[in-house]
Amino acid sequence: MVKKMGEKRWRSEEKEEKLSHVYTAVLKPNNELQILIDGEDKKKANFLFFEDFELAFISFKTIPGPDDKKSEDWDERAKIPDPMQQNATKPEDWDEDAPIENLDEEAEKSEGWLDDEPEEIDDLEATKPKDWDDEEDGEWEAPKIDNPG
Repeated sequence: MVKKMGEKRWRSEEKEEKLSHVYTAVLKPNNELQILIDGEDKKKANFLFFEDFELAFISFKTIPGPDDKKSEDWDERAKIPDPMQQNATKPEDWDEDAPIENLDEEAEKSEGWLDDEPEEIDDLEATKPKDWDDEEDGEWEAPKIDNPG
């Protein structure tokens, strides 16, 4: 599963300057963030609060409520067995030592099969840059691409 992470911005009323500064972020285990600018404490924030960030790091749906409680029939086991698999059995002719993959002994490579082809080939559509200098940059070589064959 891939979760897209959006840009997070710290809400700040401070004016933007054109000067260089040293920014330090102190991250704490309770999701608090402390921002130091040039060593001075400038802001305290919390990753979970929408008031502190334009997009909070955790959405409303995933923030546990203070009154949340587990139901009475909650199962604390780390792994719960699948009831559909409890009576499952392997076939009688199951071979634990059999290879994971069965190779077809009768299979033959087709005519023209290329065993030793490289995985990458020169990009035939690539051209030498106009500003390339062989003396300064060395001999130009086309970039490699995946071999389509």
